[in-house]
Amino acid sequence: MILKVLICFVSFFCMSLAKPLPASGDPRTDVITYLIRYKYLTKLESRSEERVTEAIKNFQNFFQLPETGNIDEEMLTIMTKRRCGIPDKLSNRFATTQPIGEKTADLTEEQYAENMQLALDTWAQYVELKFNRVFDLQDADIISYFGSKDHGCGVALHELGHSLGLDHSDVAEAVMFPTYSVWTELSQDDIDRIQKLYPSIN
Repeated sequence: MILKVLICFVSFFCMSLAKPLPASGDPRTDVITYLIRYKYLTKLESRSEERVTEAIKNFQNFFQLPETGNIDEEMLTIMTKRRCGIPDKLSNRFATTQPIGEKTADLTEEQYAENMQLALDTWAQYVELKFNRVFDLQDADIISYFGSKDHGCGVALHELGHSLGLDHSDVAEAVMFPTYSVWTELSQDDIDRIQKLYPSIN
């Protein structure tokens, strides 16, 4: 299978990086806001104490914390980390126009393209996919937007995983773990999941 990739240069930065835990001064309010943002909870459900407790337990389960249903320091620590803006469970197979990029160190268009190519090559090692760069929006299967600032290959790897159909992983060493890290190689969990989505035809 060949997927065509369009890399768009824009004069502003696009962010897949999300805001960490807000700081209203009330931890419970901040946690509920976070849980709503990442789809553990709806605004309507946030009115129910039982639903809030259930959402907290679901969050704790995903991040492999003790499922107490109570707000604790471990939970707050995870919520303050830089993370992907996509909820921890995707409903669509392809997130093809999800912007890839983050406001950090300055990168040139060429450097960004190199990071994207590294990310594409990394995923392509484990599945029968080929990626071709195209320059026309109409021809693209995956659109990669970036601005004058970007975070590099680690974020590109993560966001490309979403574009290929992966949701977040609860394995802390995985590229697809919700909070960003400096991984430049796929974990076995990433490999197993992408190969399940794109099984070998041999």
